[in-house]
Amino acid sequence: MTEDSGNPVALSLAGVTQRYGSVTAVDNVSLEVHDGEFFALVGPSGSGKTTLLMLIAGFERPQTGRVKINGVDVGAVPPQDRNIGVVFQNYALFPHMTVEQNVGFPLQMRRLSKAKRQERIGAALDLVRLSNKARMYPAQLSGGQQQRVALARALVFGPPILLLDEPLGALDRALREEMQIELTRIQQELRITVITVTHDQVEAMSLADRIAVMKDGALQQIDTPQQMYTSPSTHFIARFVGESSFVRGNVEPGKRHIAIAGTILSLREAVPADAGNEVELALRPEVIHMSTKGGDGIPAMVTGVIYFGPLWRITVELSDGQILVASVPGTAQPFAVGDSVNVSWSATDAVLLAPSEPTSTTSSELKE
Repeated sequence: MTEDSGNPVALSLAGVTQRYGSVTAVDNVSLEVHDGEFFALVGPSGSGKTTLLMLIAGFERPQTGRVKINGVDVGAVPPQDRNIGVVFQNYALFPHMTVEQNVGFPLQMRRLSKAKRQERIGAALDLVRLSNKARMYPAQLSGGQQQRVALARALVFGPPILLLDEPLGALDRALREEMQIELTRIQQELRITVITVTHDQVEAMSLADRIAVMKDGALQQIDTPQQMYTSPSTHFIARFVGESSFVRGNVEPGKRHIAIAGTILSLREAVPADAGNEVELALRPEVIHMSTKGGDGIPAMVTGVIYFGPLWRITVELSDGQILVASVPGTAQPFAVGDSVNVSWSATDAVLLAPSEPTSTTSSELKE
């Protein structure tokens, strides 16, 4: 789903800013989320993504800008009157209440009749497949089951928008993958608008129709997962969303070729006129090809080989000292440290970046 999907706008932010003293947590953020869209906010610690979620929910009010839900300005509307479902990272379940009492709490606050409450509680527990746990207490449930109870409680009153704050962060890997499937199923079944905050890029890419990446309180790029991965707009995006190697080369502005370690390679686009004589390419590990049989490509030497089950992580050093990391599928070891190889890639797979930010061959320093 993209910006011009044609669906009505469920949530819009216009110039939203939030400061805490001298720190700007959210910096002039504007975006639109469409009805029925699964939208993810990602970014490293301190990027402002959770603050932005709290502004949407109404737990905080922006110093400038507007928050609209279904076209209505809710800047002065308290959280309980925004009709938004929220699932927090710690689930915030009441330990002294049973599962059905926890799920029914929002309905009790809305003074629904007991019969209506029981009907909606039953439907919500059916939705998250916990009908057989209704009389149990949170302490008697697994982490995944507690997460489902929190989800049922957030959905029981039929909100048009569901906010998820690191909803899977407390689960182990197997449970996270299971709950990703469940969240997708529930969102598609209800056709509800979901906005999730996560630092896990893989989680965001597997769940979301679109992703917004934040850094230092500002939006860096909003795009589909595929476009975000294949066409990152900045060094930061190329490092943070997935993994990239960066390689510098000499160019002539207006031309579509680059010289790297003495080898001329084609580019997928012409070099901008203002790029200067040196630019940088971002390369995903899987687009880098290696061969020991000579031919086209840049001469290099294998400096590292790590086995990751379905693939091998191969590190190579070019003759000019630049380092690239490639992913090679298969179970048999394809190369050994010390091998002389030629590395190459398709012109369409190399993303031309302006050298405006510090670079790194890995994204580890950006992850939480």
